[in-house]
Amino acid sequence: MKDFYNIDKFYRDYEKINYHDWSFLIHIENGKRIWKKVISNHCVLDAKESNHSLAFMPLYIPIEKRKYISNEINYLIKMYHQISNYLMPLFSSHNKWEWISSGVDIFLSNNGGTIGGHYDTGDVFYFMLEGEKEWEVEKKPDLEFCQKLTKEQGISALSNQDLPPKNEYEKIILKPGDILYVPPFTYHRVTSRGKSLAASIGLPAFNEVSYLRYMADIFKDEEKLLLPFPSYPREYSELTKQSRSEVVERLRNILNKWDSKTI
Repeated sequence: MKDFYNIDKFYRDYEKINYHDWSFLIHIENGKRIWKKVISNHCVLDAKESNHSLAFMPLYIPIEKRKYISNEINYLIKMYHQISNYLMPLFSSHNKWEWISSGVDIFLSNNGGTIGGHYDTGDVFYFMLEGEKEWEVEKKPDLEFCQKLTKEQGISALSNQDLPPKNEYEKIILKPGDILYVPPFTYHRVTSRGKSLAASIGLPAFNEVSYLRYMADIFKDEEKLLLPFPSYPREYSELTKQSRSEVVERLRNILNKWDSKTI
């Protein structure tokens, strides 16, 4: 990956795609990690003139714009699918849902700056492409603290604040060609040393909630699962019994489908 991609080439590719729905400018403000949606190339220019970092998520590019995707970006997308399908074969990598934290992120910085200290809920593979970045990363995950923070403030508190480290950490300087693996719930702060370009591949947080929502999205397009069935007033005991029996049968069919889709 040492000579794989550079900033000038990325800007040319980005202008061809001209797609801003999944592009963000990241900066720290009053202890918060602010993700500002990019609405035009004028906002992209802001990344060149400030300490804001541009984050671009190519996995969400619509079909009509995919012909403009460069070989380098396509390579990263394919790598994401390969890693995800190998490490998490029961979870489709072909998803485009906002609620799931996974996919490819390309980070661009022109003048240094940091994206703040935080925790990711899934595995992250980080590829340094141009320039240098300084990482402060704790030596092991801290699931106990993440659970405590989530109970007190919600899951978003892990990533929407500029958090300080709580445990022993080390500083790592990433240079072009370096790859860093960060386990879930491991504190890290990333600071760019001037101009830099990097890409990360993140796997989804494979927990019960993610999986249930994933299965619900798979089934929602099957019309026969959305057909109404009788639900009678309780005073008609026999009819209510019939209704409950049908509910059980339909749920059993859904669970059987679930099994067939996850084997």
